[in-house]
Amino acid sequence: MAAPERDHLLRVAEAFDLPAPVARVEPLGQGNVNVTYRVFLEGDSASYVLQCLNTEVFPQPRLVMANITADRKSTTSELQSPC
Repeated sequence: MAAPERDHLLRVAEAFDLPAPVARVEPLGQGNVNVTYRVFLEGDSASYVLQCLNTEVFPQPRLVMANITADRKSTTSELQSPC
């Protein structure tokens, strides 16, 4: 799987609702399946993870994202429920 170009990675990272503008995107680790990047924001010490899914392994990336979103909503709901 070829790595995307720097400008493309910046555009993808900027498409997310992050709390500050993207300063840079750097490779993160040596994954066996996906290509992973660390996203740094301007003036923010936090960083975020951006992954390029390998479409040979995950041929329907939209379904992967739908599963992640559904799981996040379910987990958030459970954490907000009283014991």
